Amino acid sequence: MATIDDALRLAERLAVEATLQGGESYRGLVDEFPHGWCVWAMPTLPSPRPPEIGSGVTVVLDRHSGLLAYYPAWGTEQVKARYQPGSATHLTRPPRPSRAEAAQVQPGPARIAMALTKQNVSALAVSARGDAEPVHHPVVAGWLAAQPAGRLVRGAARHAELVLLSKLFTEWEGTGSPDPTAMWSALSEGRPTSYPTMTEMPLGLGPDLPCCVTCHLAWQALGGEPAAVDWTELREPVAAAPAPDPDRFPPRVAAVLTEGGWTGGGVDPAQVDRLLAQARDAHGAWHDDAAAAAARAVFTRYPQLSTQATVAGEDWLAQQFTLNLPDGFCPVPELAAFEQRLGVPVCPIGAETAFNILVVDARNRFFVLDQGGDWFLGEHVDEALANLAGGRTPGRLRSDGVVVAAR
Repeated sequence: MATIDDALRLAERLAVEATLQGGESYRGLVDEFPHGWCVWAMPTLPSPRPPEIGSGVTVVLDRHSGLLAYYPAWGTEQVKARYQPGSATHLTRPPRPSRAEAAQVQPGPARIAMALTKQNVSALAVSARGDAEPVHHPVVAGWLAAQPAGRLVRGAARHAELVLLSKLFTEWEGTGSPDPTAMWSALSEGRPTSYPTMTEMPLGLGPDLPCCVTCHLAWQALGGEPAAVDWTELREPVAAAPAPDPDRFPPRVAAVLTEGGWTGGGVDPAQVDRLLAQARDAHGAWHDDAAAAAARAVFTRYPQLSTQATVAGEDWLAQQFTLNLPDGFCPVPELAAFEQRLGVPVCPIGAETAFNILVVDARNRFFVLDQGGDWFLGEHVDEALANLAGGRTPGRLRSDGVVVAAR
């Protein structure tokens, strides 16, 4: 049974998705009728151009089943006249979290994960970026403990998708069912819907993105149905050429870096200075001279590396990462929050996977910011690259700005 609150949250999600897709602000609208609600989105500001024929969509949320039916952008009276009770067949995806729910996440590249039950009730979890580690349901904790060293994504136990999985198992246990795997029968889909929190996006949420490899495998192994993950064999890096300095890194780390474009030389210093100055003027994220100088030293020493597919590391999966000079994406609010916690200005120098941020601070210390927290990679660029490419356990930045050394 759906309610007006479900219709309003669906309208909010349609508006956010239209805003993300179209680049202009949209608002969601709801019109109730006996069989449910017509829900649609339209631009907040009137457009001088008429809408294209066939553009847009009107959704009917069926009151009794909670399912959806889709129609062209007709007037609501036309949709209501044509709607047949029971004709809605599409499952509703989890509505996007509200602004208040998104704001609960500690500043940084965190995530919110959601699942929808067959009763049209959504369950929500956020990534655990704080100092306290999450306590997982025994089923999830047992699966994590059984994975070999080097196969888990760093900090995966803190990821929103696994926190959500534990929450679902725990809530199902409260029903009195002795079989944890029977929990899947209560869900509309056997996979999570997850959003990165991004302070410059509407509601603070980016588009729905895939899970990490570990979260995919956990949901799949414990009874869910996420897309298959091809991670059955350990992959070895394939160096494109001999390491330019064979004694600088362990052989396997050198192979990862060489495969990613390490040639022994860096970028022209004048080009680095020009691009950093442009980024500072555009974004303000390179505002500190000492942090910018530390970033300059990275790029004049190394080319713009881009390592290849994920490989097994010593302690964690060695994920893809890129060293790159500033481009169009600059997560200024996330960096400002990290600077406040660290107490030292920082400069972004690249990314790991899609949304993890690599930074260097004014004291030449290197960090990676991800949904599991802020991790200390080392006090020299070579040490940071070896830890990333080798999948080694990093230190961790506590909420009070103190770095806790890796155990």
